[in-house]
Amino acid sequence: MSSEPHVAPEDIARLAEGGSPPEQAEPMLAHFSRCRSCMAAYAEAVRYRAAWLAERKAFEPPGDVLARARGAVRHATPARRQWPRRLLRLAPTAAAVALMVVLVVRLGRPPGTTRESLPPPVAQALAKRTLAGGLFVPGTEAVHVDASDTLRGSADQTVTSNLEDSLLKVYTQAQAGPSRERAGYCFASALTVRGRERDALELVGELLKDNPRNCACMSLAAHLEYQRSRLDLAERQLSTAVAAGCRDDVTRINLAIVQQALGDTAEARRTFVELANRVDALGERAREELGRSAATH
Repeated sequence: MSSEPHVAPEDIARLAEGGSPPEQAEPMLAHFSRCRSCMAAYAEAVRYRAAWLAERKAFEPPGDVLARARGAVRHATPARRQWPRRLLRLAPTAAAVALMVVLVVRLGRPPGTTRESLPPPVAQALAKRTLAGGLFVPGTEAVHVDASDTLRGSADQTVTSNLEDSLLKVYTQAQAGPSRERAGYCFASALTVRGRERDALELVGELLKDNPRNCACMSLAAHLEYQRSRLDLAERQLSTAVAAGCRDDVTRINLAIVQQALGDTAEARRTFVELANRVDALGERAREELGRSAATH
């Protein structure tokens, strides 16, 4: 079984339908090779898709199904609305509804809890910083960037002031809870790209006061400290994250990168060896760090 976060059920459904672009499909397929649960869920999705294409009429829902589902969404509490709404958008047929239920049961968690999502310009810019030697920011690990395309300065002009303003508006209008945390994380990430690291760190600090176990914010805080060469603070932030239960591979490789920079090469090497077989940016970075470590000995 893989220690990576599971792929979100709606992403598996979209891949089975052939709606995922190659840059999104490749990391998912690589994950399936390491995770039996996700592989089984994907196989189930493909079977449902094939059955639906073969005989669509068999999956036509009763006339009142969607009406009753929309009624349930309207009367749901704010904290529980997001998932049903996404299901309604992705599931216009009874077959798709059944598929989503199967995937959620198999994976044991609702959609949207497996990985962070950032606006593409923000994710791309932060991925460039990782390529230049920085830490991974959750939501950028699957972004592909050209090896020759490294960050030229502290700010990235692809993240416009309009995008920053939009993310600020979403954050200020979000209700307290997970939605506000996600909006705050996106806004803080955009501030980081815009060269406003101090503001980003202050915002992340506020978010962590509300939820000290927010893994994404702890990794972003560590990234910001690492960028400022404050390695001790970055290591403390990541160690706290692991102790709080953030044992995803992004947190683990970030901690290993910082540990190696601080001279704790034995502990760092163990993590890099564990992650070196991944066929994505995390695996590539683990192999690079192992090679760098070998060259210095």
